[in-house]
Amino acid sequence: MPHENLTVSSLYINMITGFLHSQHFNVPFSHSTISDSPCISTRLPLKVLLDFIEGIVSETHMHSIGLDIGSQVHLSDYGVMGHAVMSVATLKEAIEFINKYKHLLIEGINSELLTTPETITIKLESVFNHQSLIPLIELEFASLIRLGKIISGPINCHKVQAKEVHFSHGPQTCNKKYAEVFKCPVKFNKIENAIIIERAVLSTPIYTPDPSLFIMIMQRIETASANMPSPLHLRVFDHIFTVMMNSIVSAMPKAEDTARHFNMSISALKKHLKQENTHYTIICDEVRKKIAIHLIRQKELKLKAIYHQLGFSSASAFNRAFRRWMGASPSQYKANLD
Repeated sequence: MPHENLTVSSLYINMITGFLHSQHFNVPFSHSTISDSPCISTRLPLKVLLDFIEGIVSETHMHSIGLDIGSQVHLSDYGVMGHAVMSVATLKEAIEFINKYKHLLIEGINSELLTTPETITIKLESVFNHQSLIPLIELEFASLIRLGKIISGPINCHKVQAKEVHFSHGPQTCNKKYAEVFKCPVKFNKIENAIIIERAVLSTPIYTPDPSLFIMIMQRIETASANMPSPLHLRVFDHIFTVMMNSIVSAMPKAEDTARHFNMSISALKKHLKQENTHYTIICDEVRKKIAIHLIRQKELKLKAIYHQLGFSSASAFNRAFRRWMGASPSQYKANLD
């Protein structure tokens, strides 16, 4: 998926520049769209943030900057989102809230919750490959643990820790650093980015829940979410995904039908997608990828049933596509989940 039209909250710039200042590094950020009061509604292009991070790493050689920032964040760094997670009842509710509104903080990193009777897995998937996304992925996981400890309070903070952490990239710093931040096994070069937490941890109560405040905050967050412009290719992706997940027919919806859904001609749809540097077939491919990963996690499903549901003509065609998506065969991927 293209990233030119994706945006990120200016809160991230505030976090990064604040950290650099604390470390006495002078790497100024001068993008003209940043206001003096960063918030989730103040947006900038994701590419601008990625270029900024790339410049920082190049100049300071701080490859662990994501871990460093994430392990030191405060609730106030996340603005109204921080106040929201401080006001819910349990850690489970806080995680579900963050997962639901992740797009308000950053587009381009999709968050998904996967539950079993024993654990909950928070999976982060980037919609494109970019080296500068690695510090952001590490920041997300490190800050999740850090914020969990803060909102659980001094009595229960020791309960908040992951069972295991997986990164799809290699270590950016020494393993000791990862151990200090996560205090659990950290595995690298895995198929996906995932943090696994035992379900017992999720029942940890929040230190100062405030239902009335949460309702007030949610009104602001819902307004921000409704007013945030969404690129057409993301809306098309969501539409196709919804159609495929709710249809017994394995065929992708035709471009003409999708154009009709958005009240535009097929030529207008193609034109707008081209302006966003993508194409309808590329989006369909991304949808198949997401659904394939979702289905393959359901261990009771046979691979034959999965590739039939996705509209592939044969197992070999599905295998080729899956290797292109994930760098491994479906069976290898499934084995890695165990």
